[in-house]
Amino acid sequence: MMLRNLALLSLILLPFLAKTQHMMKSPFKLKDYEKMREDYLDAVKKEEDKIVFENHFYFIKSKKDSLITLKKEEIRNKKISEGKAPSEIKDEELLSNALFIINSYIEPAYFRIRKNGYSYFLENTDELDITTNEEMNIIYWFQGDTDSEFITNKNKSLRTRNTYFHSNGQLKRTDTSKSPSGDAIGISKEYDTNGKLIFTANWDKEFRLNKEQAIKVSKKFMKESILKRLKNYNSQATDSELQLTFENILKKTETLAFKDKSLEGIAIWHIEYNLPGRHIELSFEDKSQKLIDMRSVPIIE
Repeated sequence: MMLRNLALLSLILLPFLAKTQHMMKSPFKLKDYEKMREDYLDAVKKEEDKIVFENHFYFIKSKKDSLITLKKEEIRNKKISEGKAPSEIKDEELLSNALFIINSYIEPAYFRIRKNGYSYFLENTDELDITTNEEMNIIYWFQGDTDSEFITNKNKSLRTRNTYFHSNGQLKRTDTSKSPSGDAIGISKEYDTNGKLIFTANWDKEFRLNKEQAIKVSKKFMKESILKRLKNYNSQATDSELQLTFENILKKTETLAFKDKSLEGIAIWHIEYNLPGRHIELSFEDKSQKLIDMRSVPIIE
């Protein structure tokens, strides 16, 4: 009976555990990335008559030329379908058009090394781009003192970023976020060069407010300042007219919100508003909803 109850409990908890386990892990070790880069550059040297380096990438020249030719023909046919006479279409124009949008179709021409379970290519000499057979994408960036690893899941809904001290391979920091919003989720941790934990934050449990609630609170902080500014512009306006103007301004505003944590362990919201002609940034404590700072900067266009 006890075993059956434990099995039942595990079935109940399994979806919860899967849901709370946000952080993604790479199937590769740090030394594997170094080996991939070495192998890639060695292969480029061996095939230098077939590979060309242009605009940060290594291309198989024949594939690149073929894709450009196909794109030129596609553009030519489109122009003809739109009523342009074939004699009026110049090859220089087609090439210019094809090269202008080259990033939208040229990736199949990248020189790529294929292994059992994954394939990869190199951007410049310092950024590996790996795709596994399970469609996980990993970008590893050799940055000098600190290297970065970006892991994105199959449906591109989650991304984990890890940074490492290049000198000893010690994990420096790990963060996971939703994509494309960039909202922090799960647990972030930061370490010193010796592996001592110096920072941790549970973004799911340490915050009472969700993103929408935080933005709503921030609007209260902004409201008094903006209404006062509007009143200065139009002293004859009524309070209801000013309120309506304020609400219309917010509808046209780009809003960014992200979580943070102070050195004292206080959960903090940072909110940014890109208003017409003005950029506003403010911070407040999540639990007490106490305003920490608010800055307003005019945008000069």
